[in-house]
Amino acid sequence: MTQKINNPTSGPSPPAGRQVFKGFPGAPGIAVGRAFVFVARTPFVRARTIDSSKINEEKERFHAALAETREELIGLKERASSMVGNTLAQIFDAQILILSDPAIESSVEKEITEKHTAAEVAFDRAVRKTLAKLAASPAAYLRRMSHEIDAVSTRVLNRLLGLPTLGLSDLDKPAILVASILTPSEVIGLKKENVLGIISEAGGQTSHTTLLAKSLNIPAIVGVTGAVAKIPNGTSLVVDGYSGSIYLNPDTVTLDLYNRKRRESITLWSKRYEGLRDLAAVTSDGREIDLYANIDMADEAENVVAAGAGGVGLYRTEYLFLRQGRFPTENEQYKIYRRVARTLAPRPLIIRTFDLGGDKYFAEPHAAVEENPALGWRAIRVSLQKKAPFKAQLRALLRAAVNADIRVMFPMIISVDEVREAMMLLDEARRELGTRGRQVGDVQVGVMIETPASVWIADSLAGMVDFFSIGTNDLTQYTTAVDRGNPRVAHLFRHFHPAVLQAINVTLKCAQRHTIRIGICGEIASEPRALPLLIGMGVTQLSVHPSIVPRSKAIIRKLVYQDARGMAAEVLACASATEVEQKLNSYYRDHFRYRKA
Repeated sequence: MTQKINNPTSGPSPPAGRQVFKGFPGAPGIAVGRAFVFVARTPFVRARTIDSSKINEEKERFHAALAETREELIGLKERASSMVGNTLAQIFDAQILILSDPAIESSVEKEITEKHTAAEVAFDRAVRKTLAKLAASPAAYLRRMSHEIDAVSTRVLNRLLGLPTLGLSDLDKPAILVASILTPSEVIGLKKENVLGIISEAGGQTSHTTLLAKSLNIPAIVGVTGAVAKIPNGTSLVVDGYSGSIYLNPDTVTLDLYNRKRRESITLWSKRYEGLRDLAAVTSDGREIDLYANIDMADEAENVVAAGAGGVGLYRTEYLFLRQGRFPTENEQYKIYRRVARTLAPRPLIIRTFDLGGDKYFAEPHAAVEENPALGWRAIRVSLQKKAPFKAQLRALLRAAVNADIRVMFPMIISVDEVREAMMLLDEARRELGTRGRQVGDVQVGVMIETPASVWIADSLAGMVDFFSIGTNDLTQYTTAVDRGNPRVAHLFRHFHPAVLQAINVTLKCAQRHTIRIGICGEIASEPRALPLLIGMGVTQLSVHPSIVPRSKAIIRKLVYQDARGMAAEVLACASATEVEQKLNSYYRDHFRYRKA
């Protein structure tokens, strides 16, 4: 009896009459259960004034509420630390810092003093003014910041009004949580065993809540427009966190299929894949592939080893400090990089330098609001202007590379001048460490190919660095001019667009001419149908989420490289993404079968 390799991302086509919602994959996994629709309640604040003799007392009440809320958030941070590790728990620092905002504090005290306004009223007005400014901002990251401010202010108002803290306490049995938006504090406050999955209207694939869901192994889908209004409470749901698909009232066939997939994805790898952990990722005709994993947090390094990955192909260092309001020190980073490298040893660790800006907001005093952050001050552009923290990171990397295979990678390169400047700063960092008597390790240097500009100068770039890594998420966005976070055009965001595939192919040829390594760390590498195509095109390094490593290895080991080359040539001749997908679907269906053990 033959059976297909388990493929959670390619579920069945929905039969007629069944509602199917699409969102963006937030955290991988399958959830099957009933919907629990959560609608956050904002406390009602009635206008109220106080007697002049009560001014000091009212100020004290205000500051007491801030202090108590701060203690509450610190407690949640400690709970998060025990659940997901210290690094990810630091995201609560952003909410704690909001409670110390001098502008809000000054405004509240002034209104209490001059207008004899009650503390809760003054605080509510001050927060509403701040939220109105953020909501009107064209910058998406500032609009997202407003949700955290609103969540924190609700906690303060509840204390000032003597109300119980509103949360998700009604979720007292396993269900799929459906909400407009969820804050990290709400997620951490939940009983993990009661959250089968998460569906959120807001949030992105790099949001704090998404990162928490990944770390807690809770399947999540974000950016689902109208989910709260369109999904009735108690509705039977299937959540496919691999593809971003949600099935309402699924039929028996779909339920059976996804229940099977869910059972297989409960552990890091199913029994079917367990024996693959210590085996190489090599095609059946002997072509070796470096199968690595992407990580956001240091604690995930253990998952990389457990999954049988050959190393880390992308360590996103921005999550060390995202939205904390400060860059981490050299020593803070050194300790973390060294710990990750030791966990992985002797496997390689590719560390991407700060990729801030764009959809990854970080506090920058007096910075002007950018109308289009994706095309603005981000990634290497930030690093080359903020040289002090960038060099601190480079020094930390060089120190951690002693007796470790650490490689440094610069993001969003569009010119050879950027590479030259970054390399010059790397040399300066090396010399500075030498004058301090510090040991320095050898590091290979690579760049990310993420823009059409980097594709078309790839030949020049290849002569300057040791390796390329193609970031297909941004490459697709910039090549097709599609913002995948915009629900009105997200359907146009297609990795299999012929222009994207041709861009990958051009970059591959340049890397091959210069005999440098080239890998892919974007989402396309996690798509089972794409593996034969990418390997057939000549890719020899792939980096995916740790949970996807076993399945990817199973596909690679069954793949015949010479067959894949022929298929890739046919695909590159296609004129549309639809044609490409049809060929890939057909190839996958015809070639990936195996006998049950």
